[in-house]
Amino acid sequence: MRSINLNDFIKVGYVIKSHGNNGLLKISLEKNSNLKEWVMFLIKQKPVPFFVEEWQRTTENEAIIKCLDINTVDKSEDYVGLDILLPSASIKRKKGALDIKLIGFTMFDNEIGEIGNLLQIIEMPGQTMFQTVYKEQEILIPAVEEFILEINVKQKLITLNLPDGFLELNV
Repeated sequence: MRSINLNDFIKVGYVIKSHGNNGLLKISLEKNSNLKEWVMFLIKQKPVPFFVEEWQRTTENEAIIKCLDINTVDKSEDYVGLDILLPSASIKRKKGALDIKLIGFTMFDNEIGEIGNLLQIIEMPGQTMFQTVYKEQEILIPAVEEFILEINVKQKLITLNLPDGFLELNV
């Protein structure tokens, strides 16, 4: 069984305050996210899951949620200020949108090994590309889910699974 790793989650918001008398929480959302089934609260630097019973967006950046086992004002007050986390893979992004902070990350293929550092993220019509240098040749790699296995921010590593012969076609 795999343990919960904080690096697998991203902060999507935080609890602003308790709301009403039945344990409702008013939350601020920093990312476009869906909290309709469950949510993680960061408690003592550990993600703790809670089932979401009710969820209603009140503005573009705020919502009211009701979590299982949070039924009173006193109990809801315990969660005020806590970060709200969701699995990184579940966060909705604009199609093709990648974080500019990835520039400089080492690109690594499961079969070939190290490819090179990410030099630039290029937005092309209908396609986002990673630019790098492999065997002294500039190459472009499509930044598609099928090729990206993992982006590890802590290790500054982008792990890819490129089709056989892909890099040789470009060198």
